[in-house]
Amino acid sequence: DLHVYKFFHHCQLIQSGSNEVPGELIKYLKCLHTMEIHVMIQFLPVILMQLFRVLTNMTHEDDVPISCTMVLLHIVSKCHEEGLDNYLRSFIKYSFRPEKPSTPQAQLIHETLATTMIAVLKQSADFLAINKLLKYSCFFFEIIAKSMATYLLEENKIKRCLTLMDRGFVFNLINDYISGFSPKDPKVLAEYKFEFLQTVCNHEHYIPLNLPMAFAKPKLQRVQDSNLEYSLSDEYCKHHFLVGLLLRETSIALQDNYDIRYTAISVIKNLLIKHAFDTRYQHKNQQAKIAQLYLPFVGLLLENIQRLAGRDTLYSCAAMPNS
Repeated sequence: DLHVYKFFHHCQLIQSGSNEVPGELIKYLKCLHTMEIHVMIQFLPVILMQLFRVLTNMTHEDDVPISCTMVLLHIVSKCHEEGLDNYLRSFIKYSFRPEKPSTPQAQLIHETLATTMIAVLKQSADFLAINKLLKYSCFFFEIIAKSMATYLLEENKIKRCLTLMDRGFVFNLINDYISGFSPKDPKVLAEYKFEFLQTVCNHEHYIPLNLPMAFAKPKLQRVQDSNLEYSLSDEYCKHHFLVGLLLRETSIALQDNYDIRYTAISVIKNLLIKHAFDTRYQHKNQQAKIAQLYLPFVGLLLENIQRLAGRDTLYSCAAMPNS
C-alpha cells in the first residue's frame, strides 16, 4: 500500500534527523484513512505501534497528536465494522508495549492519548468522530490502562499505590485479588498469596492504614467497639482491613498442611518483630495499641493449638502412651 509506505518512509526520515516540513506528516497521516482493510489487518501491530510512537514524540506540534488519534479511531472503527475487533484485543494483550520516551519533550502514551481524546470530544463540528470515539472508547481506555500499569511497574512505583491513591480503592483491589485464591489451590499458589500479603503488610504506613478514621463516638459505642477487637468478626475486618485480611487468610491456612501453616505464621511473626523494632512506635501506649490489633490472633492460636506443633513434636506427642 503506497500510503502506508509513504507514512513509514517519512517517519524514518524524521527519526534519522531530517528537517520536518510543517504539515507534511499530517498529510501522510490523513492519507492512512484510505489504506485497504487487508493491509491494515496484515500489518496492524506495526502500524498501531508506529502511530503511538508518533503520538508521543510529536507533541510539540499541536495538530499531529490530534491527526494521529483520528487515524487510530479510523482503524478501530474499521476493524469493528468488518467484525475484526478480535485483532484489536490480541494487539492490546500480546503486542502493545509502551515505549519509554525517546526525548525529554516526549510524553507517555496514556498522558497524550487522554489529552487528545478530550480534544476530539471538544470538536463540536465533527459529530461523526465524537460518536465513533464514544462508541469505541473501550479500546482507548484499555490502552491507557495498560500504559499506566506498565509505567508504574517499570518505574517501580506500583508499591506506592497505598501512599498516592485512595486507600479504599486500593483495598478493593487487594480484596479482589485475594478473592481469586481458593483453599484447594496448590501449595505454590498459597505461598504466592502470603508473599503478596507480606509485601502489602510491609508498607511503611501499615499501622495507620489499619486504624479506622477517628470520629467522635458516644461512650457506649466505644465500649461496644472495644469488644469487637477480640474476635475476627466482619466488623473487625472492616475497621482493620489489612490485618483482618491477613488473620482471616491465616485462619484458613491453619486448617492446611504444615508447610502452609508455617508460611502463614512466619508472615505474622515477621510483622510482630518489625513492629517491636520500629523506632516510630517505641512508647508503651503505641506498642499496646499495635498489640490490640492482633488480639483475634490469640483466639486463632488457642483454637488451633494442636495443629501448631512442629512435625517432630506432633508425632512424638501422638506416640506417647497415656500415663
